[in-house]
Amino acid sequence: MSGDRTNRETGGSSLQQTQQEQSLAAIVLLLGPDTDYYKRMRAAQRLARVGADVLPLLLQALHTHPEIATPAWPWWPPQYEPLGRLLIQLSQSARLTLADLLRPAYVSQPPGPVLWTSIIEAIGQLPHMEYEPLLREALTAPWWTVRYAAAMAIARRAMHISLGPATREALAQCQHTDPEIQVRLVAASALLRCADSSGLETLAAFLEPSVKAEIRRVALFILASERPVPVDPLQRVYLSDLLLRALRDHDQQITLYAARALRGVANASTLAELDLLLDTPRPQTLFAVLTALEELASRKTMRYAMQQQQLPRHITALLQHADLEMRQQACYTLAALGGEYAIATLGTIILDNQHPAHLEAIDALRLLPDLRRSSVLVRVLRWLQHTLVQPIQLYQDHALNTLSYIIWQAHARQRHGLLQAIYYELQQGGCFLQLLASSSAQARQRSIDLLYLLDPQFTSQRPMLLEMLQHDIDSGVRSCIARILGQSVALWAIPDLLLALLDHDEHVAESALHALTAMPQSSSPLIYSALQEIAAYRLPLWKLSERRRLAHVARVWLKGRTAWQ
Repeated sequence: MSGDRTNRETGGSSLQQTQQEQSLAAIVLLLGPDTDYYKRMRAAQRLARVGADVLPLLLQALHTHPEIATPAWPWWPPQYEPLGRLLIQLSQSARLTLADLLRPAYVSQPPGPVLWTSIIEAIGQLPHMEYEPLLREALTAPWWTVRYAAAMAIARRAMHISLGPATREALAQCQHTDPEIQVRLVAASALLRCADSSGLETLAAFLEPSVKAEIRRVALFILASERPVPVDPLQRVYLSDLLLRALRDHDQQITLYAARALRGVANASTLAELDLLLDTPRPQTLFAVLTALEELASRKTMRYAMQQQQLPRHITALLQHADLEMRQQACYTLAALGGEYAIATLGTIILDNQHPAHLEAIDALRLLPDLRRSSVLVRVLRWLQHTLVQPIQLYQDHALNTLSYIIWQAHARQRHGLLQAIYYELQQGGCFLQLLASSSAQARQRSIDLLYLLDPQFTSQRPMLLEMLQHDIDSGVRSCIARILGQSVALWAIPDLLLALLDHDEHVAESALHALTAMPQSSSPLIYSALQEIAAYRLPLWKLSERRRLAHVARVWLKGRTAWQ
């Protein structure tokens, strides 16, 4: 008996030792700098399966591991994401908080940098949990990686909930006193997300020409991507001067970020400076100025100011530029400014096939802010219809892209009046008849999708669609028609959909089957019998792959209907 007990104890000890060795191997993989992503995830999953018993071993390993400083900033070490998720799972299994994992009894204090950062990463994945005091404490840690991780977690938290006064005060102190620029940048970003303009002071200080390009690039990216905050007049002038200077930088990323950031701080007086920069011989600066003007046009007051200062006339001169990207950006900027002059200029170019910016002008029509005005909409649609009847396929493709964009945007924003106006104008001009008869199968298919958005019941094109369902030479077009008829619940198309079940292309037949099962009358004897025939369809072995999928779909539908009944 004592021998059996000894053997069991020896076996249990051996099993425990083996499990500990496997856990250590998983921890080594998890913390390894060169571990493959999928191996790292599998190692985290292996530790998660062990459960709370692995916590002492894991936390001790994280506590003693040296600070991870590779890859270099602004990249983030890949070890921390799976570690954060793992700690969340294990804390929930052990019914402990993340603060409990930071200071367990078996880990000496203070916590090591990797343990600190792993806990912060876990907190960042739980933005609605109350861990602000812990994050504020981390802002004073002796390791810059820990402070940086805490500032990032606070910035992400500010996107979901309002930060407390103590946290905002800690960020304000951090952005002025922290020795590391990276931490100060993130602290300034977090303050901007709290609508605190004090973050602008730090970012503005990093825009000076003496600062490294990498730091200026990050500061401009933050200014360009964060929501605008209230700015006092003096600060607005100072920031505008710095951003205008950045537009002339040799780094392309800096110029484009500056162009985007100007949208939040520029005023009417800035337009005169931008107007002067339109005469610069440097293509990179010129492109950034056009981008800045397009961004500013999103503000209605600035758009009207640009129209009054006749900036569109200045931009029009760039539509003859030799560089394709410059012509394209000039067209986009001109369209974003709107106004009668811009609309007339774009229309004139569209009607002139020989103009260098002909295609770019067609693409730019979608950006006109005046499209909701019926007079402008009618003119734009007529220009597009004029292009669609051109024999050159490239012109047709660009016009169809712009028309699709206008219709999809109106549909996404539920502007039913605008959709009705578009349908009436296209119907009057015979646009859909031309598109449905196009030699391009892609154009026919896209026109069917657009027609469904404008007229879901196909009140005027039913005969033509049914004819195409049976006889169009392209199987993709036939399949598209069957799918659309099912989405529109076109009861009038049931006989033709039944015929489409016999289509020689299985994808067309399957689309017709799905359309029939979507009908409210799919339980009618006619449709039910047709589906039973398809479900019972058997082929010789040498033809087994031809309609196997269609029969399977029919059987699944019949089985589901029987179970429901």
